[in-house]
Parts: sequence; C-alpha cells; structure tokens
Amino acid sequence: MYEWIPEAIEQSRSVFQEFSLNWGFSMGEAATQEEVDQCEQELSVSLPPSYRKFLLKYNGAHLFCSHTGNRSTPNSWWADSGIIIFGTKSLLEYRQLVYKLLLLDTEEYPTYPSSLPIAYLGRIGTGDFCALDMDELIAGENPVLDCDHEYPPSEWKNAMIAVSLEDWLQKMFARVVEHKSPPEYWFEDTLEDNSLVNLMFTRVVEHKSPPEY
Repeated sequence: MYEWIPEAIEQSRSVFQEFSLNWGFSMGEAATQEEVDQCEQELSVSLPPSYRKFLLKYNGAHLFCSHTGNRSTPNSWWADSGIIIFGTKSLLEYRQLVYKLLLLDTEEYPTYPSSLPIAYLGRIGTGDFCALDMDELIAGENPVLDCDHEYPPSEWKNAMIAVSLEDWLQKMFARVVEHKSPPEYWFEDTLEDNSLVNLMFTRVVEHKSPPEY
C-alpha cells in the first residue's frame, strides 16, 4: 500500500513545471507502531487500515503546497497553502482545538468524534477539512467526508468523497496528473473551469501576482 506515491509525486511535479506552478510535497517520517497505538488510545478510536499504514509510512504529509506557504506556527495541522494530512501529533492537536470549540458552541459540533478530522485544506484558504466517518465502514475502511465549515457536522455525513484514505489520495493525484486540474476533485465546478491553466491566469490577471500559488 502507498508504493505508488513516489511516482505520482514525480508525475505531479512535471505537470506543475508545465504550468510554472511552484508547488511541492513534504512527506513525514514513518511513525512507530507504538506512536500509532498511543494516538488511538488518546483519541479513543480505532484508525482504519489505510490510515494506519499511511502513518506507519509517512506520519503526515504536506501536499500540493507552495514554497512560499507559511508553516511557521506551533500548530502542525495548520498551513496557508497545500493540503495537510494529519500525522499522530496533528491528530491530537486538532482534537484539543475541537474540544475547546465544543465548550464554546456545543450545537455547532454535536457529532465529534464520530467524524475524525484527518486533513486541513489550506490550499483553498476556507478553513475546510476532510474527515473520516467513524460511524461507517466500507470493506473495513472508514470513508472520507468533505467537511465544509459553512455546514453543520450533521450534514457532513452526506458528503462522502472516497471510500478510504488511499482512495482519496489516488483520486487527488489523478485529478492533477490525468486532468491537469487542482487536486480537490470533489468540487462541483467543471474540470475546464477549474483547470491549472485557469488557476494560473486568474492569479496573474485578477491578483496581479506571479503564477506560483
């Protein structure tokens, strides 16, 4: 599992070079079995096989990120570019943040931890993230949900976008490599409207800035 990632990264880099996009990848070092077990104990959940294997291989990653993106923050789950896949440390940090929000607004976050946040979508800059549906199993895996911050958690259950973490990753890379479009394949806008060509053009014309994201 995940043997395909290095090749997918190189193929994505070729696409980025074609469109002069300054995007990159940062893969974390493998977690130990003890670290993953401890993380599960503190979260009081059993992580699905594909997520456990990802942590044991990379323990988090920063994908499709600009080299100018800001990671100078004590919160390892946050970034203002790219897509952050949470490692064991980020999972626990984000849990603490959500618990604080629970104390402030129990109506907005009534279902946690049935939806376990696993990835922060810093590339689109909305505060949205993706989560595992811990109440649902498909072939032994917890499906991935699109968690739009403008909708309550009760509606996230209706936004399944992949049957597993690996399925989600494969679809994102396919969006970039095969369609030459940004990785958020679950967005409703068309591939033509959301192409890398359009993204680069919009950034230059509307924002009067270089094409690097």
